[in-house]
Amino acid sequence: MLTKLIPLAALVAFANASFTPPAGATCATGSTLQCCNSVVSASDNAIVNLLGLLGITVTGANLALGVGVACAPIDVSAACDGTAACCAVNADGVALGCVDV
Repeated sequence: MLTKLIPLAALVAFANASFTPPAGATCATGSTLQCCNSVVSASDNAIVNLLGLLGITVTGANLALGVGVACAPIDVSAACDGTAACCAVNADGVALGCVDV
């Protein structure tokens, strides 16, 4: 029984760990490193509705990019307890054009 609990404990510890971007991590020109609670597809219905309330319409190739929720800019040396991503725009915590780091 104990041998079954050890891998589970390791997985839980890993899932709760914060992420520090690798040294020298950079984003493409025009995007900034963000720490977001989550990054989801721009085509997700809930995100489309949220963006619609904000007056933002995402179409075409931008649908393939992610949308970060509850994002804040971070430095490459800072830890991120959410998802680290490079995003093009951050308006009031909603980041557009996100790609996970």
